Amino acid sequence: MRVFRLASISLQAEGLRLRYAARRHVLQAVLLLVAVVTLLAGLVAGHVAVYALLAERLPPAGAAGTLAGLDLLLAMLIAWVALSRGPGREEREAAALAGLARGQIRQSLEWTALVASLLQSFNRRR
Repeated sequence: MRVFRLASISLQAEGLRLRYAARRHVLQAVLLLVAVVTLLAGLVAGHVAVYALLAERLPPAGAAGTLAGLDLLLAMLIAWVALSRGPGREEREAAALAGLARGQIRQSLEWTALVASLLQSFNRRR
């Protein structure tokens, strides 16, 4: 009886924990969305400022083209950095651990199948 009560308390506590975690994640998502919108507004304002500086020395089309070229160059650099990153040490270790666990499961199932097979053959002989 005590085990069931403890299991019930554990399930209720886990439910509370999940509700509070969900509330926290929603708040984090909303705040991150606000941060992204603010960042985009800052980037737009920065582009306007750079365009204004370039337009003092170049015709409007030249200023816009120069700014677009710089944006494309920066985007390609960021994409190259993002795509050149391979799995980190932690990811490789986690993959190795998962593989080890799968191997242990496979080995355990093989032993279980072997013992079951031996027991069946032993029971047939009787």
